[in-house]
Formats: sequence, C-alpha cells, structure tokens
Amino acid sequence: MFRTAKTISLLSSCVLLAAGASAQSFSESSAGGSDIPFDAANGASGNNAGWDVNGVDHDLTANDAPGTASVNISVPVTSIDSVTVTGLNHTWAGDVQVVLRDPNGVGHNVFIRPGVDGAGVGESSDFGGDYTIVEAGSPGSMGPFDDIPFGTIYASGTYDQTFVGVPGGVFIWPDGDENTFNTPMSMISGPAGTWTLEIWDWAAGDTGFFGGFTVNGNGGGGGFGMNYCDQTTPNSSGNLGTISGAGSMTAADNNLTLTSAGLPDGEFSYFVASQTQGFVANPNGSQGNLCVLGDIARFNRAGEVGAISGGSWSISVDLTDVPEPNGTGAILMGETWNFQGWHRDNVGGPTSNFTNGLSITFN
Repeated sequence: MFRTAKTISLLSSCVLLAAGASAQSFSESSAGGSDIPFDAANGASGNNAGWDVNGVDHDLTANDAPGTASVNISVPVTSIDSVTVTGLNHTWAGDVQVVLRDPNGVGHNVFIRPGVDGAGVGESSDFGGDYTIVEAGSPGSMGPFDDIPFGTIYASGTYDQTFVGVPGGVFIWPDGDENTFNTPMSMISGPAGTWTLEIWDWAAGDTGFFGGFTVNGNGGGGGFGMNYCDQTTPNSSGNLGTISGAGSMTAADNNLTLTSAGLPDGEFSYFVASQTQGFVANPNGSQGNLCVLGDIARFNRAGEVGAISGGSWSISVDLTDVPEPNGTGAILMGETWNFQGWHRDNVGGPTSNFTNGLSITFN
C-alpha cells in the first residue's frame, strides 16, 4: 500500500495539465530494437506461399516471429505524422515488411516488400541507415523505396508509406488481412497504451536488425478527459502504465469506465482518485510516483481490485458510491476528479508502480 504523509505540492518532475486542454502532439522512442529473423518456414523464394497476391495465403503468423520494439503513448492517438526506424540493417530489401500495431492488436502497414510484384523476389538492394516514413506525397519525402542496383544501400532519409511492392503495380497488401490495414498515416488512430513496431522478413537467406524506432503523431484532443503526470520508470512488463477513461463525462449519467494498460500480468491492481492533483515521488518505496493528493478515494473494495490480465485492469465506477476516506460520496456536476492506477509489481523483489494520471471535469 502507500501513504501520503510526506507530500510535494505539485510540479517538480511531473507535468500537470488542466482538463479540457487541446489536442497535443507526441514523439515517443523505443528503448531499443531487435534482430530481424529470416523466415525459414517459407523458404528461400521471395514469391512464396506465405505471400500470395490473390489472397490464398498471405499469412504473417506462418512466418517466424518479427523483430519488434514498443513505445508507450499516453494519449489516445488521432493521427500519425511519421515513423522513423533507426539503425535498420537488412540485406535484400525486398524481404522486408514493416507494420505499426496498436494496443488492441490492429496493424497498419508502414511499408511492404519493396519491388515485389507477385512474380519476383523484390529489391536486391539493402537497408543500412535511419529511415523516416511519412504519408505518400508529404513534403520532403524522396518517394517510395524504388529500384536501385543489387547490393546498393538505400540512403538514410525520408520515404513514402507504401501498400504496394512496385509503385503503380498491382501487388498490394489485401486491406485488413491478418488484422493489418492499408491506413494512410493521417488516418491511423487508436487507444493510449503500448504501440509496437513489427519488422517481418518474408524469405530465408537474408537477415538483419534495427536499433529502435520513433513515432510522431497527434492525440488527446477529443479524448476522454486529459492525461497528466507521465511516469518515468517502466514496470516489470517493460512498459510505462497508462490510464484512460470511457463512457460519459456527465455526472448524472453515472457511466464511467477506467482502464489501466501496459501493466504486468498476474499482479493485482486498483484505482485511486482525488479532487487534488499533486506529486509524491516513490511513496512507501514504490517505483512509481503518486499524482493525486488530499482526500484520496481508493477503489479497493470487492469487485474493484483484481489480477491484471492481458496487460490491463478495468472497472466501471459508480459515481454515486465513491469510497472516500470518511465514507462514500458522490461525484457531482462541475467537479474535477483526478484518477490514477496503482499495482503491485516485482522488480528484484516486491514493489509497486503507478500509471499516469487522468483528469476529468464532470458536467
């Protein structure tokens, strides 16, 4: 558990934002990258059974696992401006497909196998640099990854998002197959939480690695409430925990669902709330920071506390029955409440951590 005997009144290493603030841009970078294993299952040919333009079998899950890296985005995403893959090294560029996948498992193609036309093995050139991918037609882009000589390395720079192997060709990824879509970056949206870059290799014989990635985009505006007070220490899942809300911000509707995401499975979690924002670093030895002060409501009654599954914990809040320190109370029209998720953890021993905060003004 935690106590608030010692408090630090606001700010310091915590950024506090008022509810109702406008849409905000974000830039999130992964802590690192990974190897990109070649696809031994599908054999050496780039025109293999795991990629059929007629939709017979284009099966990502039949491939070996992709190289992956993840970031935590603390606001609901409303659009993506760019995805930069740093230190991408891979021989035979025509093997490579890059997908950005949201916390719900919905994937969006960043680019698909350059040069693959359904009858060949794609571009024999190589990746060896930092590549920023933007929506096709964006200012400053050099265009799609195009035909260059065998063994030549694509120069670092900015390139188009693509859903087709050859510009103007017919070898296009079937939209929605494998829950992966041809979504222009400006139309990519999804919830706050863990977003993952997947780099797939479609043929044996060539392999590679990448150093990480950065995603730039926009979010928050039009979301439910406003997040504040981002955490700085990942929990044992490797993520920074996030909180989001859904339902209605009209108090009389009594319709609020809180969800924490990016959490370690198997640990138990509950939510806290207060009408006062604040900052307490590492209360009671926690690895996270407490971002609510004053009279703190703890949603740790039966049905409100439970084991984390699938990286998340969610409850429906009864706004007429809030467990405040001196008994239950109600959330009323005109009040601003600040919510935060807390959870047990184990990092070199028992500890705990928190999500960021969520501020909601009820009307």
